[in-house]
Order: sequence, then C-alpha cells, then structure tokens
Amino acid sequence: MAVLVTGATGFVGSQVLDQLLDRGEQVRVLALPDTLERVHQRDRVEVVAGSLSDPGALAEATRDVGAVYHLAAIHLSALRAIADPRDLRTVNVDGTERLLRACAASQVRRIVFTSSVAVYNAAPWPSMWPINETYPLRTTGEANLRNYALSKIEAEALIRRAHQEHGLEAVVLRSPAVYGPGAPWVERIVRAIAANPWSALTSAGRFACNQWIHRRDLARAVVLGGTQTALKYELCNVAGPELFSSRDLLVAMSRALRHGRWRHQFMPELDRTARYAYRYDVTRAQSRLGFAAQIRLDAGLAEVLASMSPPPAIADSPRGADGRSTMADVELF
Repeated sequence: MAVLVTGATGFVGSQVLDQLLDRGEQVRVLALPDTLERVHQRDRVEVVAGSLSDPGALAEATRDVGAVYHLAAIHLSALRAIADPRDLRTVNVDGTERLLRACAASQVRRIVFTSSVAVYNAAPWPSMWPINETYPLRTTGEANLRNYALSKIEAEALIRRAHQEHGLEAVVLRSPAVYGPGAPWVERIVRAIAANPWSALTSAGRFACNQWIHRRDLARAVVLGGTQTALKYELCNVAGPELFSSRDLLVAMSRALRHGRWRHQFMPELDRTARYAYRYDVTRAQSRLGFAAQIRLDAGLAEVLASMSPPPAIADSPRGADGRSTMADVELF
C-alpha cells in the first residue's frame, strides 16, 4: 500500500521522501503545481498536483494510502514574507482539517504530523527543564510566534479529534529548530558569530539554551512514526542529542574551520553542557518510537559550513562591521 507525503519539496520533507524510498516504500506526493520539478527522485514517485485547499486533489492523493506524512506548513521562519497573516491559518489549520477529512473518507490508517516546540509556554530558567509533553501550551508571546504556535496547537487538536472519532492512528512530533545545509537562518547565525565572535563570550552567550535537530534526524523520526506498527496515538518531543550555547557554537565553528586563533581557547568537547538538564524531554520518543537523534553539533555544523558560499571567516576584530551582534535570531522553531 502506498504512503503519502505532503510538503515533500521542503527542507525536511525532501529528506523524508528520500528515506522512504530507501526503505522501498511506494510513495505518493501531493505537491503544488509550481513545485513539481523540485520533487526528489520524481521518476520513482507518484505525484498528485494540488494543494491542501483542493478537496479533489486530497481525495486522489489519499486513495489507497496506508499512512500520511504531513509536513506541508507555513513555518515560523517564513512568516515575515507572508503578505496576509490569514494564510497561516489557511494552510496550517484549515489545510490539516481538509486532509484529515480526506484521510477519514479514504480509511487511511495513520497520520504523522510535524508540530513544533513553539507550542510550549516560555521556560527561560533551567529549573523549569526538561520540558515534557505535558508542559503548559503557549498563550503569550510576540504576534508571529503566538500565531504560529496557535496554528500548530489547533492542528494537533484536530488530529487528536480525528483519532478519537475515526480511529485514525496518529503520531505528533514536536521539534525545535531544524538545521542543516541550506537553512538560511542557520547561515545568518553562523555569519553573525563569525563577524563578532566576542558576542558568544558574554554571560548570555555561555547560557546553554539550544537543542537544534538536524533535518536527517528529524526525517528519521518522522519515518519511524509511520512505520512503528504498535503505535495508536503518540505525542513526542524530538530534539538534538545535546544542549548548547552560542559559545559552544563558536567552538564548533572554530573547530570545523580549523581556525587556530580560537580553537585553542576553548574546551575541545561540548561536554560542559551536560551540567544542564535537556531543555526538551525526549524520553517518550526514545521509548515509544525507538528514536534518539544521532547527528551532533560538530558534524552537523561542519556540513552547514561546507555548503556555504563564500565560507565564513571568524573575525579578528572585536565586533562586526555594524558594531553589534544579531544573535536575537538564535532560537527558531
């Protein structure tokens, strides 16, 4: 029986598609008409042209499908480019609801949904960690973050209701920022630190508060969510294997770039972050999905740096050309 992937041309969805094909799965893709040429290994997949707002395309896409991997969404990093904020609800909430109706009509067995740790209320102090799946959901925050979080919370609620009313098996995965080669927000952060490495040596820069997950790791969790047969309804945090600070990021950058000036000034490993609790509790993903992230920051960041053109160079002057750091963008979801 076929499986369906929505968002297959996206940053994580393309990795999910590749991993499913590597497993020998019969894969169908729902893709917007103007993205068809971006579908990986198009000669090996069945492509349905359409959107989450097209009931006919959704009916065709879900016909004779056993599992749906639902990754199509408007993400937080894209919100500033959206002309109409209502598009967020149209895609993330209304689109998910239409897809669930199609799943029920086609008697799809399971849906795997990529949510976000943005759904959680702020937890700024280590005493509040680790954040598990029962932590209070977000009710406040700046407009873009709050609206994005609410769209994911509403979509999760729709999936839970579909499970209760139609028996649709569901796996919901809440992830932090997803990084890897080709992620523009990671490249911005890397270039900001390279231009002003001293920003990572402040008290705030030493505070371990990031647990990014590499896109191949998240894709593996998504595939496990669709292929672990014993699951009925699961809600899991999935996050990277280590908690790290801006200072740790500078360590990893200097090591990957073999920058002698900085390399010798820091501890050779990121083991100091073990003093902190993990920000996100991932024990449920480990026990229920059999998932643990494998790609550590050193390896993942080296991939990012190798893909950047021109490659960054760590500055020898105390501050960047504009005299300030742009590290406010570090925490994305």
